[in-house]
Amino acid sequence: MSKRTRNLLIVALVLFLCCFGGSIGNPFRDDDFLGKFASKAGAVPDSAIQAAPASCRTGPNQFQFTGTCTLNVASGGTGLRNLVLTSNKAMNVSSRVPHKDFTVSSHVEAGKQVKVAIDERGGAVALACTPLQTCVVTRGDGS
Repeated sequence: MSKRTRNLLIVALVLFLCCFGGSIGNPFRDDDFLGKFASKAGAVPDSAIQAAPASCRTGPNQFQFTGTCTLNVASGGTGLRNLVLTSNKAMNVSSRVPHKDFTVSSHVEAGKQVKVAIDERGGAVALACTPLQTCVVTRGDGS
């Protein structure tokens, strides 16, 4: 490897680390990665959420499931809305990044609140409960 090639590789590595390491952080180390996309926008109303399977929904603002449940948020409005969730058991939450076409996931401990940012296109929020556990998830108003 020539000296010039080595120097170009070092510069490229430094730029990569500065751009991605410093600005967005490490999504695999951050327990509240989904929350970074949330804003001070209004909460997603319960009427805009359809659970799949439908048996996940046990009442207004309440979902109960063993395994997985997907919350489909209807499109609407402009800007971001927050889907605020709290579970009685640890779970993984996956959602599309607002205004992008890729998804991110976060592990959420029992009793901890997670805010998932939803853009005007709406989208699916996948919930996966800890194996062999039954999660009871409550939608909050964002306060």
